[in-house]
Amino acid sequence: PDSFSTPALNKLGNDEVELLAEALHDYKYLSEIDLSYNRIEGNKGGQAIGKIITRGMNRKGGDEIKLINLSHNKLGELGCASIINELLIPETFIETLNLGYNQIEEIKL
Repeated sequence: PDSFSTPALNKLGNDEVELLAEALHDYKYLSEIDLSYNRIEGNKGGQAIGKIITRGMNRKGGDEIKLINLSHNKLGELGCASIINELLIPETFIETLNLGYNQIEEIKL
């Protein structure tokens, strides 16, 4: 499969997302990931998502992630800033990043 979606009972927190980032590190064919309606919070959660975004950047072949849905979590400004900082790396390209309903007021980079 080229997409990953969490099950109906979304209970992934920061620790689980860190484990997911490690598990996906060498996975080549992932173009979409839906982690909406989970318990991903703050800077630690944002850094774990950043690892998923930049996974395997030095490998050849495979797919880049084009869509990440992180809506309805609790990333806040710090978590979102961590994710956006990873997106500023020239080798990253994401078409759609949904950060809706994450308790964001203003992001300062």
